[in-house]
Amino acid sequence: MLARQEAVARIPEALNDVDAGPLLCAGITTFNALRNSGARAGDRVAIYMGMVPEAAVAMLACARIGAPHSVIFGGFSANALVDRITDQEAVAVITQDSSYRRGSEVKLKAAVDEAIDRCPSVKHVIVYKRTGCDVTWKEGCDYWWHELMAKASDNCPAEELDSEHPLYILYTSGTTGQPKGALHAHRVLLGHLPGIALPHFPFPQAGDRFWTPADWAWAGGLLNVLLPGLYYGVPVVARKSEKFDPEEAYALMAQNRRAQCVHSADRLAHAARGAIAARPP
Repeated sequence: MLARQEAVARIPEALNDVDAGPLLCAGITTFNALRNSGARAGDRVAIYMGMVPEAAVAMLACARIGAPHSVIFGGFSANALVDRITDQEAVAVITQDSSYRRGSEVKLKAAVDEAIDRCPSVKHVIVYKRTGCDVTWKEGCDYWWHELMAKASDNCPAEELDSEHPLYILYTSGTTGQPKGALHAHRVLLGHLPGIALPHFPFPQAGDRFWTPADWAWAGGLLNVLLPGLYYGVPVVARKSEKFDPEEAYALMAQNRRAQCVHSADRLAHAARGAIAARPP
């Protein structure tokens, strides 16, 4: 599926291009790393990361191992983590040392440390080193992403799963009460994904790119961009700055001439259209 075309996660700050082959290889290696850390098919995994390619790799690895995963917004607090981890009884958390949001460093690993003290189901925490900041460490529980990857094989078949096997859990924001999780099965990706994404834009053409300012933890980023992009083999443009700016949006779409903003809140969409209208074609 991924190898049909180039599938790219493009990060404007560093212009990192991740092709389909390395992306799939990284997913398989991470899949083996998860297995080596004790995760098995059916175990729930919480992914709490910033907008980095490794977040997409973690999702692919969980799907490959048959571990239902939930992507938790990287701007949420430890209390929000507790609600979601407890509800799904996650046995593992994949996070990073810290990320940047709105120009400030966010200590993700510290939030996880605070949360798992109240989450007895969590047995393992896998940490991707993003900024190199100092983190507290619990031997036997915490594992560095790069160390697990170095020990893991890059060759392993995917788990054979029923089409109704749980794929991921998508939670509501929790702004109006306790967050509620919707469980999606594997068949959603292949059976319903075309109906989710295609009504919003024409069938992808050669050279098209998917882009949205939405975080991958939200339905807009996950269902309307990342998964459809991988499904159709269309390059995915991802933003690492985690701060929306109309001028940046224009520059991003100008650089990627056929980038399509497929999902956005009304306020952001109006701002992007305003920036585009003020520029020459």
